[in-house]
Amino acid sequence: MSIVTLTQIKAYPIDGYGITGIRRLMYLELILKGEIKGSMPISGAQKELREIKLSLFDTSKGDSLSTIPSIDPALQKSINALFPNLDESYSISLLDI
Repeated sequence: MSIVTLTQIKAYPIDGYGITGIRRLMYLELILKGEIKGSMPISGAQKELREIKLSLFDTSKGDSLSTIPSIDPALQKSINALFPNLDESYSISLLDI
């Protein structure tokens, strides 16, 4: 497992399966279209690509969104210890707030 950040940040819109390949988005989109049965997502999770704007992207406050930090071996070892059996199909995000 390794920590990866994206050089181009993308949101996960309800119609974003074609861009992201996230199967959950296809599932939710089919529910919204009425093609399959399931629980309707909350209103915020029903946003389409054209409706999402990342506030920090391309601003001086979002300058750290365009660079990839170097890998910290000690941090990576600690994260690996937290999730020793993490399947490669899963990922985690680490936020420094």
